[in-house]
Amino acid sequence: MKQNKIQRLTESDLPIYRQLLALFAKEFDENETYLGAQPSDTYARTLLGNEDVIFLVEQKESEVIGGLVAYVLRKFEQERSELYIYDLAVRSESCRQGVATRLIENLHPHCQCCWCLGNLCTSRPW
Repeated sequence: MKQNKIQRLTESDLPIYRQLLALFAKEFDENETYLGAQPSDTYARTLLGNEDVIFLVEQKESEVIGGLVAYVLRKFEQERSELYIYDLAVRSESCRQGVATRLIENLHPHCQCCWCLGNLCTSRPW
């Protein structure tokens, strides 16, 4: 049995990024928000290439079954950062199979934080 693939999206992953938007639209019942005025390819590539925005997806074969978007917030009071999960969704047919847990666990290598607690990672020095 082939294992699902988890990956961080990059500038070259526009089709997968669009699948992620469609997943959010369906699972949040927010078609207008996620599909009504999608960003241009240029804007999307810039976002996908930004180290402070993390897009993670889990795919079964070539279909996105779960994904999250997290933002790194550089703090002003100390040289540290916090990571916030903004959106996280799992296809309804794939719920209760550990997809969300795997996505959150796979954030840690991408956020380069000293410690993580739930959806918050702190103390990334600049």
